[in-house]
Amino acid sequence: MNDVKEKLDLDKILHFNTLQKFVSIVSSYLFNLILSRIIKLFYSHGENFSITEIDATGFTSS
Repeated sequence: MNDVKEKLDLDKILHFNTLQKFVSIVSSYLFNLILSRIIKLFYSHGENFSITEIDATGFTSS
């Protein structure tokens, strides 16, 4: 999780409700634009990935 905080230059991770409220008021076009720019921060040019999801369940993968 520290990598995410560093990439997005955050002091702390936001509560899931913050993202939920943001998505409810922003247009789908703007949200897709923001999401595509965030994805570009994490993946190198030309690198393939099948699915990217936003998860706010609190569970971690093992």
